[in-house]
Amino acid sequence: MRLSEPFWNYWDLLIGIGLIAPAYAASALVMVMGTAPKIVKANLGTLVFYLVLFSAMYFVLSGKYSKSVKDGLAWVPGAVASWKAALAGVVLAFAVSMLGALLPSADPVTPVSGYLESKLGLWLILIASTTIMPVCEEITFRGFVLPLLADTLGVWPAVGVTAIPFALLHGQQYSWAWQSILVLLLTGIAFGWMRVASRSTISASVMHASYNLIPSLFSIADHPELSR
Repeated sequence: MRLSEPFWNYWDLLIGIGLIAPAYAASALVMVMGTAPKIVKANLGTLVFYLVLFSAMYFVLSGKYSKSVKDGLAWVPGAVASWKAALAGVVLAFAVSMLGALLPSADPVTPVSGYLESKLGLWLILIASTTIMPVCEEITFRGFVLPLLADTLGVWPAVGVTAIPFALLHGQQYSWAWQSILVLLLTGIAFGWMRVASRSTISASVMHASYNLIPSLFSIADHPELSR
C-alpha cells in the first residue's frame, strides 16, 4: 500500500520546523496578555500557534507549487466511513486504557490537572481535545510529515517514525513518564494506520477526536460537581 507522492520536500519540512519558534512566540504572547482564566489563554495560545504555523506553511507551499494544498494533505473524504473511524477511536481508547492498567503506575502530575479545578476548564478541554487538537495534529503529522517520510522509507516504517515526534510532543503534558510516552507512540501508530487505510487525514482526525473524547468523558465523570 502506498500514499500519494507529496509535492513538497525536506527543505519545506525544515521551513516548517523553523516556523515553530515564531509560532510559539505568538502563542506565548497570548498567554501573558489579558486577565482571562489560564485555561482560556492556554486554548487561545494553542489556536494561535497552529494558525500562525499553518498560515505560513500554506503560503510557502501554495507559493512554490501550483497544486492544491488541501488535496496534498489528504484533507478529503476517506475510503473509511466516518462512523467507522470514530468507532475505531473509541475501541483504541478502551484498549489503551486496559494496556495502561497493566503497566506500572507513574501517576504523573500534569499541567492539565490544574485546569480540572473549574467547570470552564473541564469543558474547554473537552471541546479543544475533540476539535482543534486532533485536526491540527493530524494535519501536521499524518498530513504533512507522513507522506514525505513514506516516500523515503516506505509506508509502514514511516508510520512508526512519524509516531515518535507525535508522542514526544505530548511528553511534558504527562511529565515524561515512559508509560505515557509508550501509549502515545502506539496511538500515533494507530492514527497513522487510519490515515493509510482511508487515504484521508479527515478520517485520521475523526479517529483521533473520538479517541480523545473517552478520557475527557472519564474526567467529567470523575468531577461530577463540575459538570453540573
